[in-house]
Amino acid sequence: QPRAIYESNAGVARVLNAIRDGAFSPEERQRHQVIYDALVSWGDHYLLLADYDESICAVDLDTLKVSKPLKAEGEYLRPNASPPGAPALGWVTARADKPNHFALVDVTSGKRTAWLGPMDGASELFSLTPDLRRVVVGTPGTGKAWVWDVTTQKLISELGWEGEDAFQLGITHDGSRVVVGTRDKRALVFDAGTGKAGKSILGHSDDIEALATSKDGKLIA
Repeated sequence: QPRAIYESNAGVARVLNAIRDGAFSPEERQRHQVIYDALVSWGDHYLLLADYDESICAVDLDTLKVSKPLKAEGEYLRPNASPPGAPALGWVTARADKPNHFALVDVTSGKRTAWLGPMDGASELFSLTPDLRRVVVGTPGTGKAWVWDVTTQKLISELGWEGEDAFQLGITHDGSRVVVGTRDKRALVFDAGTGKAGKSILGHSDDIEALATSKDGKLIA
């Protein structure tokens, strides 16, 4: 809904109107009309205006029913659906110049159920347990991740490691261990309760771009 974003955000409208009306090209006022049209009238193919729409919707893949928009504080949001069977959406604010937080919202009611933070850097990665009781949130560029108790909204532990950034995060179903997949081909296992590093699994042929844990927490893929 690019036009709705344009009409509801005065700052966005002011800039786009200036582009449309030739403020940046007074010698040829129609020169940048195509930019306005591409963003507002023709569908915003690259979703540039979506960065200014601080809301998130969930879609039921069986019925294709869209939830009502959920308010999403922050900018450069990184949303993700919660585990199967849990009607919730989570996201991190990923703001480079401000404290970052993790938010969890109930899709049915639209109410925010958790607001965890602050955390260093621009948080972009997170993984929830199926019961939504624990979440691990990672920050590229810092070599850190944080394990939170979603119910009490208290920090459980802080994880740290040397070497390359995290590329993926996983937490076991029972919330006892965290697995960090790095950009230097390692899978690092941590105790979620204490933050203590455990085994490092080496020998991967490339960066770890995806990972998952088995239900009993004994296997990772």
